[in-house]
Amino acid sequence: YGRGNVWLAGDAAHVHSPLGGRGMNMGIADAVALASAVAQDQLSGYEAQRRPVARLWVWANYVLSQLAMGQGWKARAVRWLAALAIRGLAFLLGPRFAELAFQSMTASAVKTRKVPA
Repeated sequence: YGRGNVWLAGDAAHVHSPLGGRGMNMGIADAVALASAVAQDQLSGYEAQRRPVARLWVWANYVLSQLAMGQGWKARAVRWLAALAIRGLAFLLGPRFAELAFQSMTASAVKTRKVPA
């Protein structure tokens, strides 16, 4: 993700579809990891830490894109089953469904991480 005095983070290091809404979160995580690597003078560790995460998300994003926008019967079946499952959960959980869904989404995006002083 870098060489010499030039290091990349966020969309400059890994570009993917906005589907899934992880771009900003990954960019922030990259910035935190890069700042930590600079503070510890271990820039090689930054790439080793972030590249597998980016590679996994770019692959998952591709799969999600194919399912969300695919026109074949398999993609349509997956979308129909997902919608059915979400409606079933909403019915079973009632008003708590939105609250639990929001907590789940924000918990993964707001994990705290200690940065060395």
